[in-house]
Amino acid sequence: MGDKEKVGILLIHGFTGNLKTLSYLKTQFENSGFIIEMPSLSGHNTDYRDLDKVKFEDWLDDVETAFKRLKEKTGTIFVLGLSMGGALALHLQANFKDIKGVILVNHALTLKKSLKLFFVPILRHFVKFIYDPGSDIKDKSKTGLAYDYISLNALYEFMKLMKVIRSELANVTSPLLIFKSLEDHVIPYESVIITLKGVNSDEIILIHLKNSYHVATEDFDKEVIFNRSIEFIKTLLKEERWRIDLTQ
Repeated sequence: MGDKEKVGILLIHGFTGNLKTLSYLKTQFENSGFIIEMPSLSGHNTDYRDLDKVKFEDWLDDVETAFKRLKEKTGTIFVLGLSMGGALALHLQANFKDIKGVILVNHALTLKKSLKLFFVPILRHFVKFIYDPGSDIKDKSKTGLAYDYISLNALYEFMKLMKVIRSELANVTSPLLIFKSLEDHVIPYESVIITLKGVNSDEIILIHLKNSYHVATEDFDKEVIFNRSIEFIKTLLKEERWRIDLTQ
């Protein structure tokens, strides 16, 4: 039995990324008294070759299992997702209405258009991996946040996942806090537009990040993300009594 008076946050990392991309937020939220669940998505946090056999349904199962695990511990749950993790956060809220609010950081509902992406469904049968080192982050002191190779099979699964979640957007009804880096070299601003047009949330807050690239959760705006997230959560819980420090 968990403590139903506690508040939980489910943190979800992105495609080819790892748990280090959320380490700052995890520490800050835990220090503020939240119960944290942070799943390692299938094929991640090990070796890039492990992504080759993963299906997008595996990622859906990962986050649904983590959500149910967190629900056993807490009475109220928020979900925060980075990049593909943001898409998965939207999926959860579309399917589990007891999620209080969703926080999206450079969430992925589409990719930057290119001719190469058009050929991924075919090319993946001939090329398993492509070399794509480094993470899109402005703070160059941060390293090791993603695989150096991308599995084309996994990229194809990622593309299918985004299509599925775009079809679920009308079922998203909870308040949303959206962070979007003005300079993001991975996910286009179109993902924000798709979200704004597609969801049925009555409350949506959009915050532009001016000093971070794609992996903003570990970049120069990470404190902005944490502080505004705390404000968002505090506002949604202000009518209720919770045994948690939300004064930061």
